[in-house]
Amino acid sequence: MLGKSLDRSLSQDEDIVSGNNDWQNIQEIVRLSLKQLSNTIQAQEKAIQGLEKQLLLKASRTEVQSLLSHKVETEEFHSEVNNLRALMQNIRTDTSDLICANRDDFANDYRKIVSELENKANKVDVKNSLGDLEYQKNLNTIELKEIRKDFDVKMQVVKNQIAIDIDYTREMCMIEIDKLIENNKLTLGKIAKNKSLADESSSDLFSKLKSLEDTIDINNQLQIKSEEELNKKFNNNISIVQNSILEEINAITENFTQLYRDFEQVKATKADNSQVMSLIQMKSDEINYLREELNYQSQQLKARLPYSEFDKELKLFKDAMELVKRELSVKYDRKILEIHEIMDFKTAKDDYPSSMRQEAHTDRPSTEPSLYKRN
Repeated sequence: MLGKSLDRSLSQDEDIVSGNNDWQNIQEIVRLSLKQLSNTIQAQEKAIQGLEKQLLLKASRTEVQSLLSHKVETEEFHSEVNNLRALMQNIRTDTSDLICANRDDFANDYRKIVSELENKANKVDVKNSLGDLEYQKNLNTIELKEIRKDFDVKMQVVKNQIAIDIDYTREMCMIEIDKLIENNKLTLGKIAKNKSLADESSSDLFSKLKSLEDTIDINNQLQIKSEEELNKKFNNNISIVQNSILEEINAITENFTQLYRDFEQVKATKADNSQVMSLIQMKSDEINYLREELNYQSQQLKARLPYSEFDKELKLFKDAMELVKRELSVKYDRKILEIHEIMDFKTAKDDYPSSMRQEAHTDRPSTEPSLYKRN
């Protein structure tokens, strides 16, 4: 900034000094003195500018002090120089030994390289071989694509054939299941009919028991009669009632035998009869138990007990018969309900393949001509 202002002022002074119009009334000596002064000032100004440039290039005191603080001492410098000299000497000796030792190896390697270069393949032959390999690669790619296409076609044919076979098998299974359902419905109708017959037989049995009670009442009213006549009539009534009860039990047994035959027929149609067989076995056991109980009661009645004990035994017999009837009815209804549940479950299973068949017809390609041909 100071140098620029000095240059500007000196240029103005030079203009003033060199001008001719403004010096007319001024003496020559004054004019020369001013010119000399102006020249001196210009020379000093240039000298000052040179000094400023030199000052910029020279280091300051702080820089000199910092550099002096980092300078290397003479002893350390000489020791480093000696170490470098020893290292250079070792490097020279090692290099000369290495060159002498490896000269034969270098010669052998050179001979090997020359022989390999002589035996290498020609560039033109290599290019021709690469061209043949590329052509063979293209042929293999085309063949692979054709094989893959043929495989896809055969795979699609196999899938279509499998779909046709599955549809045909499903249709045949549905026909067989429908036949089984119809047969089971007929069998269930027979079972219901036999149940109604069994209920009628049970009601007849209880009517016979009622008549037995009436007979007992009559016998109680006729207690004033002779014991021989009373026992005779009583034994006759007991025999009649016993025979009628045995006939009813035989009728029930025949009904359950017919029921067993019907379920055997269901078994022949490949239905699930494990629960039905258990039901029939339970019914047979209960009928046998009823027969044994009746025989036991008959023996007790024939023992000619007093009327009070006979009333007790008769009441126990009636209670046992009522309990047996109730248990038979409950178990029979329960087994019939289980049979209906089994049929409902089979119906649900039949509905599931039909829904799956509809989905299969929507997803698979149409195979109706082949299916009709198979049918």
